[in-house]
Amino acid sequence: MTRRLFAAALSLGVVLVATPAPETAPLQPQARERVPPPFAPLAIDGNAIAARDRRCDLSGIIPLPRVGGRDILSGAAVRLDGEALTPPALTWTLRSPGAAAAERRWQHGPWSIQTSYAVDYDGFITLDLTLSPAAPTTLSGLTLDLHLTPAAARLYQVPAWGPTRAGAFPASAEVTTPAPGVWAGAADGGLGVYVASFRDWRGPGAWLQLARDDTGGGLVRLAVIRGETALTAPTTWRFGFIATPVTPPETRHWQLHTISATAEDLLHLAPNALIWSGLSDHYATFTTNDPAGDAARRGDVERLHAAGRRVLAYTTYAHVEEGDVEAPEDWCLHTLAGGRHAQPVGPGSKARRLYCCPGSAAWVDWKIADLEAAMERYGVDGFYVDTSYVITTCANATHDHGWTDTDGTRHGDFMVWSMREVWRRAWETIAERRGEATIYAHHKSGCPPALAGFTSAFCDGEQYTGSSIRQLTLDAFQAQDAGRPIGPPAFFIEQYFRSALFGLREKGEHHNPAESVMLALLHDVLPVGHPGFHPLRELLALRDDLGLADAAWTPYHAADNPWRIEDTPDLVCSSYRTARGDTLVIVGNPTYAPLDGRLAGPAEATTGRQALQIDVLARIGRRTAFTPGYRWEPAAERLAVPARALVLAAFVRDPDALEPFRHQRGFFRVDPVPRRQPVPEGWALLADHDDPDWIFASDRGTLTVTERDPVDSRRALRVESRPPRASAAIMLEFTEPRDWSGATALSLWIRPDRPYPLQAFD
Repeated sequence: MTRRLFAAALSLGVVLVATPAPETAPLQPQARERVPPPFAPLAIDGNAIAARDRRCDLSGIIPLPRVGGRDILSGAAVRLDGEALTPPALTWTLRSPGAAAAERRWQHGPWSIQTSYAVDYDGFITLDLTLSPAAPTTLSGLTLDLHLTPAAARLYQVPAWGPTRAGAFPASAEVTTPAPGVWAGAADGGLGVYVASFRDWRGPGAWLQLARDDTGGGLVRLAVIRGETALTAPTTWRFGFIATPVTPPETRHWQLHTISATAEDLLHLAPNALIWSGLSDHYATFTTNDPAGDAARRGDVERLHAAGRRVLAYTTYAHVEEGDVEAPEDWCLHTLAGGRHAQPVGPGSKARRLYCCPGSAAWVDWKIADLEAAMERYGVDGFYVDTSYVITTCANATHDHGWTDTDGTRHGDFMVWSMREVWRRAWETIAERRGEATIYAHHKSGCPPALAGFTSAFCDGEQYTGSSIRQLTLDAFQAQDAGRPIGPPAFFIEQYFRSALFGLREKGEHHNPAESVMLALLHDVLPVGHPGFHPLRELLALRDDLGLADAAWTPYHAADNPWRIEDTPDLVCSSYRTARGDTLVIVGNPTYAPLDGRLAGPAEATTGRQALQIDVLARIGRRTAFTPGYRWEPAAERLAVPARALVLAAFVRDPDALEPFRHQRGFFRVDPVPRRQPVPEGWALLADHDDPDWIFASDRGTLTVTERDPVDSRRALRVESRPPRASAAIMLEFTEPRDWSGATALSLWIRPDRPYPLQAFD
């Protein structure tokens, strides 16, 4: 991109001189003397630079990373008209504990070439590649070719809205629409490559190409110039590289990161308590609060501190409430049409959230001050950050975002470097005041490696309320949602009830609870979200009762996986082996047809142990609606797994000797009995139980799927009422017998504007 200043003529005739955003500003690294935890000072050794356990060799133009002693790339080259450029030795121009910079200059035919590098303490490397012709010169091709080792050429992800661009590394694929970059690698690491602006990319065809070579390795090609192009002035293209995982992932089997502060009886489940809106008068901001409420807010935080919890406040680095803050034009994210972007805060709310762009230095300064206010006024320890993706573009020329091509079409720039700026500054601000930073991030379409260093944990999956979950294959989940290749612990948001708003249930493509749990557990990821905390509490109780917290985990894709389903290769198995030698096996069916087969495993795991099946999804059998109610019973090793669902099988030496595991024995069975009272007219009885005080009823609709004796809870979760959200499932149990002979009806209030009917009972 040719460096230039833009002038934006606004509708009022006022002309503003652009202040370049980090995507287009000249590369001017500044020394950072303080390196916040958990990072370590950068280490430079000749042409190589190391950030913790990752090392990048800069002998060539493109960094060659090693992660944990393993090479990610077997080679890389920048090719100009098909010829690989050979750079001279690197010259370091800036070194500090938290930042480094280097450059090199040389002559190649008619071209003066300069490469400039900036390295941050999280290992993110910015490369500016500049071509300067002595006179107008034509070139026909400029590509960056990255060759992945066979071990690393396993997975890929291109962050994007809409269809999922993630999964197994393809034999051949092209990306023709703009995107902020690509990550490629394997389950234990890879390399993220970023592009912010395509304003000086030229030519027909795909800008990104993926292909597999004859050795089993992979090629990632960024085609910058794809046809004859004349350059008349120095032109710079900016790229970003980061080797992953950014921080080595810890072993955290099914450990919750945070929980809502209103769930007081569940606070013991997580080290962090999240206050959603109670600390903000308006949308996710704190300096805008009325001081009259500060004492009550501090009291809420102090109560949670007294309970031994760190306190996170809900916020976002991308919004203010429209009208609550006087937002200058420079703050705003602009659409391609040139207007501000704003949306309602939520269903039924008249308030609107205004999208701000971190490419505005003034907005970032304001937001950091807002975070400081939350820490100083209320004592919070960290933040849950919503809207934390880098797949949105901005076209606000007042901070040099957006450009117009030769056809007169307006384009936006991806906010990669700008997002890094606000995330880095927030991390440093929290760490400076609290000694460490805690940031729980809500990502969509994957955890961006560019932001992973400034994230303690992340949750993903909300995009499947509006996108088909059929796109989420096992490989796509592994690349996009599992977390291990990136670093931070991952959680998967189950959004079944919200998916109804987008009509996906009728298409059979909705975010079903069973498939959400299947996808998550196969990857050692904890599902969270609606309805309530189900089945999260069941899983946490099962983890503790079986001793899974410190178990050895083997994923389905491991080369040494000892578990399989005989004669049914489409069923896959991940497993946990506990210190006692017991095993829990997650058997997943990622297909769209029911499958069955015999579970086979190593003799040392099965001999002398009882085969069990465990149900974590059923509501049937809980002591109360607030009690974890997973169930287990002895079972044969031949399993029947419904489509897009899972079975939990276990091999336990003495299950009745494990307290309180023993008390969860026995699936709840259905035996029709006479009703004490007839079903009221207009209600449909969905199931009879041996205890008439358990009621499943629907005010309207029909039962589409059910199983009896025992209840198949995996199928039960797929019951759909007609019309959607017109049913209620009520479960009651009493410690003493009750006389219901005088009862004629049970009245319930369900808010029709919220599609979470079971939330009321969970």
